[in-house]
Amino acid sequence: MQKALFILLGALLISPFLKAQVSKGGRPHSYTTGLTANVSVKTIAAVPVQKLRLEDEQNLKQGLPLRIGMIAHVNYSPGNSGTWTNLPGGDRVWRLKIQVQGAVATSLYYEDFLLPEGATLHIYNGDRTQLIGGYTSANNQETGQFATEILKGNVCVVEYFEPKAVRGKGHFTISGVNNIYSNKIPESKTGSIDKTDKSVGASGSCNVNVNCPEGANWQNQKRAVARILLKLGASSYLCTGALINNARKDCKPYFLTANHCGSNASVADFNQWIFYFNYEAPSCANPAGEPASNTITGCVQRARAGDGGSVEGSDFQLLEFTQAIPTSYNVYYSGWNAAVAASPSGVGIHHPAGDIKKISTYSAPLVEANYNGGGTAPYTHWQATWVQTQTNWGITEGGSSGSPLFNNVGQIVGQLSGGPSSCTAATTDKYDYYGKVARSWVSNGTDALHQLKPWLDPDNTGVVQLNGTNYPCGDTTHPTVCPDPYEPNNTLPTATSIVTGTDIRATISSSTDTDYFRIQLTDTSRINIVLDNLIADFNLRLLSAGGTQLAISQNTGTTAESIVYNGPAGTYYIQVYGSNGAHGDSICYRLNATATVLGGCTDQLEPNNTLATAAAIATGTDIRAQISSATDVDYYKFTTTGTNDITIHLDSLPGDYDVKLLSAAGAQLGISQNGGTTPELITYGGAVAGTYYVEVYGYNGAFSNTKCYRLNASLTPVTACTDAYEPNETLATAAAISANTTISAQISSATDKDWYKFNNTSTQPHIEILLTNLPADYDVILYNASGTELGRSENGGTTDERIVYNNGAVGTYYIQVYGYNGNFSNTKCYKLTDNISSTPKQAPVAGKNSKFNEKSLLSLNSGMHVYPVPAGDVVYIELNSATNKQQHVTITDIGGKILYNQPYRVVSGYNRLEVLLPASLKSGVYIISMDRLRPQKFVLQR
Repeated sequence: MQKALFILLGALLISPFLKAQVSKGGRPHSYTTGLTANVSVKTIAAVPVQKLRLEDEQNLKQGLPLRIGMIAHVNYSPGNSGTWTNLPGGDRVWRLKIQVQGAVATSLYYEDFLLPEGATLHIYNGDRTQLIGGYTSANNQETGQFATEILKGNVCVVEYFEPKAVRGKGHFTISGVNNIYSNKIPESKTGSIDKTDKSVGASGSCNVNVNCPEGANWQNQKRAVARILLKLGASSYLCTGALINNARKDCKPYFLTANHCGSNASVADFNQWIFYFNYEAPSCANPAGEPASNTITGCVQRARAGDGGSVEGSDFQLLEFTQAIPTSYNVYYSGWNAAVAASPSGVGIHHPAGDIKKISTYSAPLVEANYNGGGTAPYTHWQATWVQTQTNWGITEGGSSGSPLFNNVGQIVGQLSGGPSSCTAATTDKYDYYGKVARSWVSNGTDALHQLKPWLDPDNTGVVQLNGTNYPCGDTTHPTVCPDPYEPNNTLPTATSIVTGTDIRATISSSTDTDYFRIQLTDTSRINIVLDNLIADFNLRLLSAGGTQLAISQNTGTTAESIVYNGPAGTYYIQVYGSNGAHGDSICYRLNATATVLGGCTDQLEPNNTLATAAAIATGTDIRAQISSATDVDYYKFTTTGTNDITIHLDSLPGDYDVKLLSAAGAQLGISQNGGTTPELITYGGAVAGTYYVEVYGYNGAFSNTKCYRLNASLTPVTACTDAYEPNETLATAAAISANTTISAQISSATDKDWYKFNNTSTQPHIEILLTNLPADYDVILYNASGTELGRSENGGTTDERIVYNNGAVGTYYIQVYGYNGNFSNTKCYKLTDNISSTPKQAPVAGKNSKFNEKSLLSLNSGMHVYPVPAGDVVYIELNSATNKQQHVTITDIGGKILYNQPYRVVSGYNRLEVLLPASLKSGVYIISMDRLRPQKFVLQR
């Protein structure tokens, strides 16, 4: 968010040579060998933090981007600084410790950067809780410039390993040390980061993580968005932007952000900008630790809105990366819309205050405006007004500048300039201004330096809108392979020892591969293990020192896995493996195990060992207490009014504890007896007013006289439900309902079935059925007008049900809702929504508790549509897939001879694949097929 005037120094450059920049991973040499801790230290003087922070507060109010650091000019190289250590065999290691007084975090900038083959560069913070690298010769740039990412704390150590074979051939100079002082990044109390510090949560509490329900329909677009750490002279700033495709659909690495985000940087500065992709929470909740991200370093400026660095014109800046984006980053190239029509709804996706990726929602049409209001046509900006959604009220902040505004079909229509929105702003002020792509197209100037069109429509086709696409754009001939430095680690004896709190990047490369890692606890601790960034259905187990399973996480598909376990001091093993042989080596998974020492606990609710002495508790409040001996039992009581659903949570368990819910007379109403320290849960529906008791006890005498458990008893009032759609027990009596509207109704008896009917349209052919708010195990089926089943959802328990049917013929459709095995409720309603849309929906994936088996899942996704007929130089394949995966397209002649066989990446939901036919194919009849799908004939006419 910026208004200040900067002077433009950049120049229009020719296309750079593209080279992938991916760190090798692995560990520095000093982590595994006994190198002396005596390392040369360089100290950077403190900056006037309070003065700078006051300046930054004023600058943000004026619309400047978010400054986070001051860059000290230095001249540190292996030739004039640091400590060399010779190793046996002739190899050597150079280390330099840099201490930045008062810094919250640091990052480094380099010149004359050249690493020879076999050499590696790592950087880590003072207590080794954060490590980046290793960088290799693959990171060398023609410019000789380079930059490395943010490290928390005021100390960083640079470690360079040089093999004997290339001794003296490597060189680099650390030319800048970034003193990150901003209080947007939490300080460590000790001056260096500790294991609980993180920048997650730096933005306002009303912001909504992109993987909350609000982001469910924007999972493609979010993968285009990246945080920018930009260098501008002696300062560093944070902004946001997004990858954007061009009309050639060749995924040229263009990146759209705001003009006021450092458009007056020098060519050298642009070479050291860092872009962070995939920096987000794996779920709706903030993660326990810092999430993984993927970075690209270096860019050139292609076009901008004006001749300065302020919010000029439509405030756009188009960059091009100087490195190709690795396939393993799983990015998305956004589409765009340069038409003048206002979008009716959509979202903004951004990194406020440099925080993890957030989403803001608008549901009213965009309004044409000028930045900060006022003025008359022609308008340069869109005004987007944010609304409160299911999770919270997403807004924007400093650091969000340059972020994309998406229309209702997922195309970029603008980039953020600024506005008055904030968590504390009045509802009427929760809006922001976005520079219009329609204005940036040809109206900011008369040359290519000030227009988007020459870059996004280089062949002057006249197209004014483009849909987004996955990357790479159909080219899978050179897939990226994840380097795995921890192999061989396929057994407990060969398990790799890892440090808690450190990201591990590795892969499951074959159907028989499994990875074991070993961690050591020095005290009783809570172990928190996260496995994410998954390419396939990988699972996670925690094992004891003897190999006994202590906990397991088995989410389906590429959903992140997590385990929380409280355990005593000792050795533990972590196993990562593919479900049913799932594997893939083009993307590294991320594994992170943190350990938090558990402190003592005081139980103030004793004596409560009998029903008569039960401790009275308030519902909805966490209770912390102990099972302090093998014979200890804890009783609690609470009183309800009206009819309620009761939920009992028991977690943070130091041992194998169980829980019961009892009536006023002591009769058992519910029990939870999970093994080990797995949390316990009881749900009891339709409880009448009265007194209830909770009993907590240790299984087989389990206890802890130092650690507390946590108990919470909560109530959900049951409201009466009326059903306005009966009688509708048959297809003939189906109740007509409106599309895109949620209704409430009942399954009121064991034999009750509810039927509904609705219509789709030619402009909105794609169908999504949602069945939610289930009081019991209900299922749903979708039929066409003839009563033929098109799809069904049969999840277990009260899990939401969902059916997706894309590209449906225009007409009437029927929905049947029923209780599985006679389940019903004559007091509670379910909710049903029949959505129709102009864009395909992502297909659901059956959960492991689903009654929907693999065979039936395949039957719904086994068809593919091939056209045109006859085909010329290209043939298109349309299909729906239940998962993200790689499939082969094979073309044979009638005799079965293979003439074409290439891999294609298929995403969950609707896919349209473009197959360029080999020039060697002559006119005739051919057979085209994909893995596990029915082959089809097509006619080629040339």
